[in-house]
Amino acid sequence: MLKDDYCDYNTCVALKELGYVGSSRYYYTQRDHKFHYDAYNKFYTVRTADAMGYVLAIHLYDAQKWLREEKHLHITIYSQSQESWQYRITKPHQKLEDGLHGEDFSSFEEALSEGIKEAVKILKNQ
Repeated sequence: MLKDDYCDYNTCVALKELGYVGSSRYYYTQRDHKFHYDAYNKFYTVRTADAMGYVLAIHLYDAQKWLREEKHLHITIYSQSQESWQYRITKPHQKLEDGLHGEDFSSFEEALSEGIKEAVKILKNQ
């Protein structure tokens, strides 16, 4: 796994504040926000990571799934070419073209990460 496969530190903190519950062997340190993994295959939950002074690193797919299942925000990634990726954020029963969108990201992961960040902003402003 690469760091690009995980939400950044601030997004992980925001997802935790919104009620995300999950586990990972990857985490950020609270003091310097550096990305780490547990070499001994220990998995942390949001609570155990917090108790250790860590912030759970949340995989992009897990964040996308949680936002869809728990918060009912669907983040769809698509591309017109392999060089440009876009995201769409929709609510249930909303047409894809009516959703909030972001365009021209250089990778699928970058588009998904930015879509998750935007979904978090939407939820925090409700």
